[in-house]
Amino acid sequence: MGLYQNRNGLFDMCDNGYVRLSGCPGFDCRPIIYVDKHATGTGDGSSWENAYVDIQTAVNAHPKKEIQIKGYGESDCYPAGISLPECAYLHGMDTGGGEIWIDGGGTAEFGISGYIEIERYVENTKINNINIKDCYNGVRYLKNTEISDCTFIGIELPPGYGYGGQGIGIIFSGTISNCQAERFSQCFGGMSSVNLSNCIANKFNWGFSYISSSNFSNCIANRHAESAYPGSAGFRNCSSSIFISCISNNHTTGGSIQGYGFTACSGTFEDCTANGNYVGGFVAGLLTGIADSIFIRCTVNGTVHSNGFWNNGSSTFIDCIANDNYYCGFYSNPGSTFIGCTATGNCIGWGGDCTGHNCEV
Repeated sequence: MGLYQNRNGLFDMCDNGYVRLSGCPGFDCRPIIYVDKHATGTGDGSSWENAYVDIQTAVNAHPKKEIQIKGYGESDCYPAGISLPECAYLHGMDTGGGEIWIDGGGTAEFGISGYIEIERYVENTKINNINIKDCYNGVRYLKNTEISDCTFIGIELPPGYGYGGQGIGIIFSGTISNCQAERFSQCFGGMSSVNLSNCIANKFNWGFSYISSSNFSNCIANRHAESAYPGSAGFRNCSSSIFISCISNNHTTGGSIQGYGFTACSGTFEDCTANGNYVGGFVAGLLTGIADSIFIRCTVNGTVHSNGFWNNGSSTFIDCIANDNYYCGFYSNPGSTFIGCTATGNCIGWGGDCTGHNCEV
């Protein structure tokens, strides 16, 4: 497929009919430039045989083309630090030689280590099937971006300081899908107007945090880091958003860390689960006063040392379940409406007797 500029020069038109402003051609019809660490040809990027052997060189020479990459495996990854311009498209190619990896250059010391470094708020970028390991930060500062099928692995700081920066952060509008981030202070953080689907956060202080006006689908925040800060959470300060089939379980380290499932989050929650957390499953108002949400078929079971759903203000609960929690299943949700909700086996901390403790269901 090629690019064709219309006669007045305002936009490019691909031969598949895709139209995009001429300053940034559509991702689905770009000429392809090749990068292969092991190539031995002319090095002009015209084919796999004649591929560039350096990613940054290819990006600098062809900033608005699709850069397909192979040959950088986990054990022989690309050195730290790639700078992307506006409209860049990095596409890792697993052609039987394994995934594509970049070395973040991080150590267990303070200070910023290498990562994909982007000028602040560069627009219209796409990153697919690129992995970064040992990085303080992964990918940050993007607008109107697409990030998919990527893995970002951070570094552990000295004892008592948890993990580094952000896996994917400071994103304003775009889509993030099938991505995994682990060993960060925030695995996914500082975003607005973003669609996140099938994303996983592992070993963190906060899995998904400070994300507003966004959509979460099938996102999972696994148990936080053993060295996480008190008040850690799977989802924190994710406001005015939609959560579909999201899971945030087991945020506790036996009492030393007071972890939450979803805290200071608001919006619509459907088929979400927050089981086995230390101080609550869904606790909207505890940190910021955010409340007034809709919960549909959500579940909180086995809270270790607190209530299940609490401090959610005037919210609506439909067919929600809160069983076997240390205190109440539903507590301190003033003005809320409960439809078809159940709460059994709660008040374990009071010998299983909820009488006189103002449990709402």
